[in-house]
Amino acid sequence: MWGLAGLGGQYAYDVADARHTAAAAAVTPAAGTPSLLDRAFAAPWNPVRKLSDAEYEALLRARLLAVDAEIAVTDDEIAAVRARIDARGKQ
Repeated sequence: MWGLAGLGGQYAYDVADARHTAAAAAVTPAAGTPSLLDRAFAAPWNPVRKLSDAEYEALLRARLLAVDAEIAVTDDEIAAVRARIDARGKQ
């Protein structure tokens, strides 16, 4: 008896799931139509935008270049401080 109840419940769930899946597929936009999220990112009033992989890579390379330049300046400052310390020690 419990097996028949389980079988009936599973069948009802499968039917409901098939209807839900078919309804969701009918509502889903076509591949060429932008989604709501894509349209929100493309809006001119939105300060946030999607970056392509190439744009993101260029952004990261620019940041890495800025960090490398800052490291070079810091290395020069360290060398200057060490030179002053060595000059004081030789007096």
